[in-house]
Amino acid sequence: MMYVKKYWFWFAIMAVLISWTANTWYFKSKQIDTPIFLTHYIEESIGNPTFLTLYYITNKSDHKDLQLVKLDDLLLYPQQHDGFIYMDSDQLHRQNVHQEFTHHYIRKTTFEINKDLLSPQHLKEGIDVKNIEAIFSERAPMTVPIGHIRLLPPVAVSNVLQSVTSSSSSTGDNRIVYTANEPLSIEKIDLPFDQKVKGLYEIEFMKNPISTNGGQNKTANQELATEWPIELETRDRFISTIQINMKSKSMVSLQFIIKGETRSEKSFQIPFHVAEEPFLSQSDVNSYINNATGVR
Repeated sequence: MMYVKKYWFWFAIMAVLISWTANTWYFKSKQIDTPIFLTHYIEESIGNPTFLTLYYITNKSDHKDLQLVKLDDLLLYPQQHDGFIYMDSDQLHRQNVHQEFTHHYIRKTTFEINKDLLSPQHLKEGIDVKNIEAIFSERAPMTVPIGHIRLLPPVAVSNVLQSVTSSSSSTGDNRIVYTANEPLSIEKIDLPFDQKVKGLYEIEFMKNPISTNGGQNKTANQELATEWPIELETRDRFISTIQINMKSKSMVSLQFIIKGETRSEKSFQIPFHVAEEPFLSQSDVNSYINNATGVR
């Protein structure tokens, strides 16, 4: 009887050791060697200031801070954390968690780009990168693919078109309505990335001729804009509808620029933006990790 009890005792010990070893191996197998950046598609004009938010996957146990990123030859440092300078390390790490998963976090860090600190070349030509250099605390610098980030030269904004309403939804639908403050002609719309990123978004434009409708905004009178230029009289409305592809699992921040000329022959350009934060599933995170072996 004593022999049987002794046997079961050692069997239990071995079972515990095997279980602990298996759990440890499984945990380590889920850890990543370095942070993995999500794909970003960002295009916007340099303002004063401009804010750039980057998203990346880390192990839950990884408390190393993203201290600097380099876009071309431009060095960017993180924005101050909501103005609070007296925060312990745990508070800072919790604050930049965007999503939580079993073994990983998706974190985000925002960088402020001050136009006054940029070089004349940056202000004239902008910045166009598909890879960035990232420096985390206690890590060697790492060069990583980022998707596509384009910071365009500053735009002198006109007020001949006034934004009167805008809306967005969790499904990626964005709608912006403009009213013409004077007669004008919209000659073209500059689209982000020259439409080279297929399937990232869909867009359409409509004209609502209020001026010829007794001042009434009747949806039935909206006209799909398919030919350019688009002529608007005072008080006519111009409507842009953008559908972001939520299946891209990317950070998307897009700038469109309306370009045209008033009847008094003054040219104008008016930028507008749509943005969608990435929200991933566990399978999306796994896919990023499986595809990132080339940057670890």
